[in-house]
Amino acid sequence: MPGVHKVFRADWNNCGVVYCKAIGQQLKNDVKTIMIFIKILAILFASGAGLLQIGLEYRWHDKRTKKHKRVRILLISLMIVGFLTASILVIYDDRKSEKQIQTLNGLKIVAEEAAKDAKKMESKAIEDRERIKEELSELQDQIKPVVKLATEKYPTLDVKSALVKLATDVQDLQKQNEALQKQTKEISIRDYFHPLNLSIKNKVIERLNQITDSLGKRKIKISIGCESGNRKRQMVAKELIEILSESGFNASGPSPFTSYSKKGFPAVQIYFNPADEDIVRKLAYALNPFLNVQFSGKVENEHALGKVNIAIYGNPIFSEDGIVTFP
Repeated sequence: MPGVHKVFRADWNNCGVVYCKAIGQQLKNDVKTIMIFIKILAILFASGAGLLQIGLEYRWHDKRTKKHKRVRILLISLMIVGFLTASILVIYDDRKSEKQIQTLNGLKIVAEEAAKDAKKMESKAIEDRERIKEELSELQDQIKPVVKLATEKYPTLDVKSALVKLATDVQDLQKQNEALQKQTKEISIRDYFHPLNLSIKNKVIERLNQITDSLGKRKIKISIGCESGNRKRQMVAKELIEILSESGFNASGPSPFTSYSKKGFPAVQIYFNPADEDIVRKLAYALNPFLNVQFSGKVENEHALGKVNIAIYGNPIFSEDGIVTFP
């Protein structure tokens, strides 16, 4: 299993690292023990050499005897071994001293860098403290007029309560201003033409396509007219013609006209033959997402069959989506 092999390999590697570290530590301990043992031997060799030297001078001083020669050879051997032992100790202590010096130099460098970093941090802290003091001073200068206004407006309240009261008043004014801006925007939008939103336009065209599909060979001609004197009516009429044409209707216009009536006219009126009433009702329903108005129908028996006239009399207003309403 690959997963098991990976885990086993990782554990084995970890075990190897731990084992090597343990061996290294053990070797360090063994070296220390050996050096202590060598130092003891050096002391013993030096002491032995001294005792043998005394013996040669006072006990085996006769150079002609074999014992004197043997002791002298032993003394020389001890001196050689002692010299080697002392040399090993000198070399070991020298290397150990070098390592200690290197370690101390490294610690010194680290300490100097830490001191430099600490000095930089201290300098930065001083700069930040001075900057904060300046900002606080500027803030106090800026807030002085506000405090003065709050205390003058609410002289019976303490400074904190007066500031809280003033802040509440400012928030109320901001809300009123936002509401006023929203109303102003809505009013300004209403006075300018906005093309119909694409999704709404597609919805109207889909409804009109259903009507054209249900007509079959029956032909419907739609004529659009608008009362002169208002450019926005013409723009609504043009967009209406465009939508009807995209849906397959034979639409024409816009034709300007002038009318007069004591009673006035509805915003949008449709003139049609009684036989086309079903089509007119469907047209009014299909156009409602675009022309959000109560269509007024006028049946005329003398009106040509298959011909529908749509007259726009009202003053249109627009939403952001291009939906038209008439006040």
